[in-house]
Amino acid sequence: MQTRASEQTIEGGLVDPVMELQAGFRAIMGAMAQPGTVHRSDTSAKPPLPLTPLAALAALTLCDYDTTLWLDADLDTQVVRAWLGFHCGTSIVDDKALADFVLTGDAMQLSDLAAFAPGEQEFPDRSATLIVQVPSLSGGQHLRLNGPGIRTFSTASPKGLPENFVAQWEGNNARFPLGVDLILCGPEGFLSIPRTTRINLLEV
Repeated sequence: MQTRASEQTIEGGLVDPVMELQAGFRAIMGAMAQPGTVHRSDTSAKPPLPLTPLAALAALTLCDYDTTLWLDADLDTQVVRAWLGFHCGTSIVDDKALADFVLTGDAMQLSDLAAFAPGEQEFPDRSATLIVQVPSLSGGQHLRLNGPGIRTFSTASPKGLPENFVAQWEGNNARFPLGVDLILCGPEGFLSIPRTTRINLLEV
């Protein structure tokens, strides 16, 4: 069993790390610059379940030896911890309030965005970025987004977010310039919602 666990820890990394991490970074930055739009990036990552390839790519792209990462209950397994530690070197912490990045396998567990690091008045960039796995970037609540990076408004309907997500996000907006940023990872790609984005629920 130790041999199998060790093999799973090492295997499943990026075939071409330089090119894939550059492409992943461009896709994530594009998603951050254009909230509500889907940006695709192919990856060869084969992480241990239930971590998905695109969420793994986001973690490998953003996390390194100088960052801290918190995992939710779905992803906090010995194998996932070891795989992330081996491939990106990030330090995994048990206190969500101390994490630079948050990786969650179940968006429904985002019941309190205020529990994550909001940054500091002098250093608002020290807030947490949440990497959130969702089953799809469509088919959920219909959201209207506006704010920086959006010409008039954009719409998105990521599946799997909590029912009270819009209310939670209003609270996140209210803390600006503090607050968290979201990177949603679905099979289609990345969709970002920065703290500067305002969200309303659309009636369909």
